[in-house]
Amino acid sequence: LILKNTINGGTFVLTMNSHSAEVPVGSTAADFEKFIESLPNVGDVQVAKTIEPEVTIYDIEFMTNTATVPIIGIHTLHVTPRSERDEYCVCAKGEVPCNLGSMNISCNFGNTREGTLATHRSEISVADVISLDGTMFTYTIHNLQQPSYILDGFGVRVSAGNVEGFGIPCAPKYLKPSGPPLPPAVVEVARVANDPQSIVLHFTSVSYPEDRGSAVSGFVIEWSTTENFRPTTSFNTTLNARSVSSERLPSHDNIGKEFNKFFIENLTPGRKYFVRIAAMNDSGVGPFAPSQPSSITPGAKPSDFDSAIGVTIDALIADSTTSVMESSSSLRVSWRAPASNNGFHISNYLIEYWISDSMNEVQDIIIQSISGSPVYGAFALAFEGDVTDSLSVNSSAEAVQVALENLRTIRSVRVWRSGVNPDYKWSVTFLSEYPSSSGSMITIIQDKSKLIDDIGETPSLRVDLVTRGELPTGYNSIVVPSEEHSKVHYEYILTELTAGQPYKVQVSASNDLGFGRPHASHPSELAPPVQKPSVPTSIILQVASRNSLEVFFSKPESNGGDAISLYRIDWDTNQEFDSADGVPIGSYTYIPSNHCEPCSHQISALVQGQNYFVRVYSYNSRGYSFEPGIPTPSFLSPKTAADPPESLTISPHSDTAIDIQFPPSSNDGGAPVKSYKVEWNGMGYIAGLP
Repeated sequence: LILKNTINGGTFVLTMNSHSAEVPVGSTAADFEKFIESLPNVGDVQVAKTIEPEVTIYDIEFMTNTATVPIIGIHTLHVTPRSERDEYCVCAKGEVPCNLGSMNISCNFGNTREGTLATHRSEISVADVISLDGTMFTYTIHNLQQPSYILDGFGVRVSAGNVEGFGIPCAPKYLKPSGPPLPPAVVEVARVANDPQSIVLHFTSVSYPEDRGSAVSGFVIEWSTTENFRPTTSFNTTLNARSVSSERLPSHDNIGKEFNKFFIENLTPGRKYFVRIAAMNDSGVGPFAPSQPSSITPGAKPSDFDSAIGVTIDALIADSTTSVMESSSSLRVSWRAPASNNGFHISNYLIEYWISDSMNEVQDIIIQSISGSPVYGAFALAFEGDVTDSLSVNSSAEAVQVALENLRTIRSVRVWRSGVNPDYKWSVTFLSEYPSSSGSMITIIQDKSKLIDDIGETPSLRVDLVTRGELPTGYNSIVVPSEEHSKVHYEYILTELTAGQPYKVQVSASNDLGFGRPHASHPSELAPPVQKPSVPTSIILQVASRNSLEVFFSKPESNGGDAISLYRIDWDTNQEFDSADGVPIGSYTYIPSNHCEPCSHQISALVQGQNYFVRVYSYNSRGYSFEPGIPTPSFLSPKTAADPPESLTISPHSDTAIDIQFPPSSNDGGAPVKSYKVEWNGMGYIAGLP
């Protein structure tokens, strides 16, 4: 309000919101402020008075009026001198011409402005609020939403109103409305590779509006062996929100939120744990959310075998319980159970054996950035359907190796890392699997592999096959169940092997999480021994003539790993075969023909009727079989049917009888004659008739 100084007395009337107040000319700023504030619904104002040579200026600022402020009305009927009653100007809304008053007075641009509405308001009646004791009222202001990064909060003031309108409000109070935050939207739990006592928790940050208006300062993590989190079975920790950052980018799995990571350690392998998490801010701890899955059992594949006595192989020695066949075609594999099953009972052992090594397969995991700037983020690998946990883009060779060996489908790899960020390459050599034989490759899980460089571009991540692997020569395997969990020592007999051929052997132990690293045997290779053959089979002794026997036999069950070159046939009248000064009375070396099955030999010049014992040895380059083959029967004597009497004399005895006479047989055929058979027939009759 600008008044010319030519007005030197009287009063003028201020009008606003259909109400008016009479103001003396020359009023101080404080008095002027009181007159304006006396008008209903004006609220609190501040007035500054400036006296210039020609005019007096009252600057009026409306501090609390949240409605559109009308332009003040002025009536100067009572000013003196009366001739100057129009010498005033009301300037408002940043306009240069007077909004009201004389056109001879101009406004300075920028000295006035229109306020901005930054305040919400609610008019309530006394009946709408609750009086606690007749002197205090309560009222709840709803739907106050303010991002947590704005710390100013909301200011609150109250004005009392009556029929004349609302007066000046009370001094404002300021408060940031907030509540305990919601839990993280994503809570994943997984086992930690190669650490059977730990699990890892991946969870998202909580931001506005889930933080309920107050920035999250930390998290409370609880784990328990009971689903209802009984206090006696539960543990917890409180984390600072800034101490649990993760290598995952917000784009991981298309989540769109910052990720955090925390390791829960010193757990009992093989025991189920339930996990949940809550966020906390200045308003307290919010509700808990369970992990996904809601429970997990920490553990790992079985530990490695003892390096000194873990797996051994040895040959079987032919004896009374082990045949030459078994000895020359078998190896005994012995092993001691791993020191720890890492929380899960060992269910099986895998025995692998082969003749000679082959080429190991090599696959390269390669990151390539077009821009050449550093790369950030994490990636996940898969092999035959099993997926690793997130791996940092800066993962060491050891970290990638441990992650891959933690997969159910991979037992043992060697990893080398070369290059520097952003041109890392991890070369993976498969030591116990042969992916190309089944068409398998390490693959990248795209949704869980999100990378970015310094300029916001997405680097490429791929897997190349460098060297195709092949199964070792003569590869075989067998799974041996572990039926007794407390059993420590095991052995298994490998059969149907080739004598003299060295074999390499390794053993792996498995539990519910898969087979662990294989352990090579000591010695590193061994061959079933080439040895003397076993005894000939199917030996039969028969009489060939009055002075000879014939023996039939077939090849032995096992040649001991070397071709049978001959057989030795012994005979003697003594079953000890020592009648001729400690040696048999007869021996013959039999060289078999290609199709000798069975083989046979006739022993001649024997004494008719004398019992002879016979035995047969088989022979290869290692010597004669340890024992001879004994025929069935073990002995016989050469013999034939007895000769007939040399003469026969007959004479009448009566009209119905004949006497016959004959000497004893001159050759009993090698056995005493016990009876004679007498036959007769009536001549002139048809043979066969009485």
